[in-house]
Amino acid sequence: MRFYEIHETVHSIYMVVEYLTGGELIKNISKKIKYNELYLKKVIRCITIGLKYMHERGIMHRDLKPENLMIKSKKERLNVKIIDFGLATEIKVE
Repeated sequence: MRFYEIHETVHSIYMVVEYLTGGELIKNISKKIKYNELYLKKVIRCITIGLKYMHERGIMHRDLKPENLMIKSKKERLNVKIIDFGLATEIKVE
């Protein structure tokens, strides 16, 4: 998920991030919609590209699960974004 900016007040921290309207991947799976193999391959490829991007920059997510995968929009169902970096850590990239 794209991060834009952060705002701090005395009592709160606000993060401005990309607006994702497609919902959580887990909720789409829970609807028991039958997905064809080609769609699932493309979704897995999208997730893999995201993980590769993070790892090349020394970031390990450490909490990857369907609840932390969001679909960009109903029109862009193949565009899956990784969210919730609360457990993420830096790793040494060689």
